[in-house]
Amino acid sequence: MGFEFLLTVVGYIGSRFSMIRFPFLSNLYTYQQHSDKPKYVNHHIDRGEISEIRVGDRLTNRWLLVADDQTWTTLVKSGFWKLGRRYKRVSRKIRREDRAVAYVKYFSAIYGIVKITSETYENKQDVEYPVRFDMEPEVFLSEPISIRPLINSLSFIRNKERWYGYFQTSLRKVPEKDFELIRGYVIRESVKNK
Repeated sequence: MGFEFLLTVVGYIGSRFSMIRFPFLSNLYTYQQHSDKPKYVNHHIDRGEISEIRVGDRLTNRWLLVADDQTWTTLVKSGFWKLGRRYKRVSRKIRREDRAVAYVKYFSAIYGIVKITSETYENKQDVEYPVRFDMEPEVFLSEPISIRPLINSLSFIRNKERWYGYFQTSLRKVPEKDFELIRGYVIRESVKNK
């Protein structure tokens, strides 16, 4: 009773005042009731964005993976994704069963959706890109499709005029709502092109 009450009070304070005086309260863990085990969902209170969802007893994340056309072709054939050392910390959040959008940076386009099939691991022989995880295509198109029709609907893009800046980094966590919007777009386009 006390723990749930405390989370309710902190959640209320965070939702009302996080942008004014308490920025540390803007990202909280909410306790989900009516369960045998405690379940926590990470979300941003002010925008209501959920970037993790539960699969079985695990939380899964949604990601944006950015690379050029040639790299995507090579990585999908090899079955793994590689990242530089600077992504080591954020890559610890990658879990098996996560899903990611395959984005082609120079075309401003989407190749498809990939399923992450392993936890991250380190390849010590590769000095430049040691952080890796295995993946397989879930829905992959023969030709990439433009992201531009979705820009105004994606919540993680705050500045719609300079939207391209949000697609510069190799790895970005995206909200579930945005991921599902992109996934639906990719599936519709894959059915159209058959």
